[in-house]
Amino acid sequence: SKSPGDAIGVTENSEARVDLDPGMYYVVTTAPGAHSYATGDSKVDLALDTGKTYYVQVIRNRKGQPQLLRSNADKFQRAAD
Repeated sequence: SKSPGDAIGVTENSEARVDLDPGMYYVVTTAPGAHSYATGDSKVDLALDTGKTYYVQVIRNRKGQPQLLRSNADKFQRAAD
């Protein structure tokens, strides 16, 4: 909630999924295989395996533009506390 700015829209495979308000997170259960997540010009491609959990962080870079970064469970837990 300390992040500045408006909600950031995220797409999965070019389909709108969620508008994330600052400090919020989104959980999606999806099929294994290739998936592409994007916001603006930032994109993360993932090859998802069955039974695994993947983390992607949505931030604003120093220019204020939305950016997607691969993340992990530890970073997620620290941000959620």
